[in-house]
Amino acid sequence: MGKDDRVFIWDKPKRRPKGLPQHLYDSLPPTLEIRVIRFTVDHKGYRSKTIWVATTLLDPVAYPKNKIADLYERRWDAEINLRHLKTSMDMDMLRTKSPEMARKELSIYFLAYNLIRSLMDLAAKTCDQDPLRLSFKGTLQHLNTFLPLLAMATPKERKYFYNALLCFVGNERLPDRPHRFEPRVVKRRPKSSRWMQEPRAVLKQKLSA
Repeated sequence: MGKDDRVFIWDKPKRRPKGLPQHLYDSLPPTLEIRVIRFTVDHKGYRSKTIWVATTLLDPVAYPKNKIADLYERRWDAEINLRHLKTSMDMDMLRTKSPEMARKELSIYFLAYNLIRSLMDLAAKTCDQDPLRLSFKGTLQHLNTFLPLLAMATPKERKYFYNALLCFVGNERLPDRPHRFEPRVVKRRPKSSRWMQEPRAVLKQKLSA
């Protein structure tokens, strides 16, 4: 299959690994064909890093080694998208209290997120850009700016404003930052106050007692 690209037969462990439910362990086949790929990541200013990827995508023609390596290196995009969901969409703290309302709130967030991504995809096609290289935060800011104009515009003006919005979004291109990584730290110091774990009225009653 090529250098650093091999298929191995992995045997099912004789003892169930800790943390794996019994019914999942029983459903595993006795052996499994695994394709193991090795590639090197070069990051400017750092030592080269060797990455091993195990996959069940065995066909080297349908799934070339370089494509799998590129897909693995895009894992940073997944981290960025999760950050947009939690931070840029302002959903790191849910406002609802009951499980049913929390599910509805999450559904609305996901709907809004997918609509924004659809706008970015259309803008990328209009401006011949890679949709993954467009700024999500910039798109959100432009959308909030254009929403009042689109709401008050005539049909002819709305088409003009919408095309202008696509152009603004399509030009919000992020720099190419391969192999980027960031420390998982908080910039601001934590507050000394305790978390509110009871309703405000209950806490005020305790203070007045």
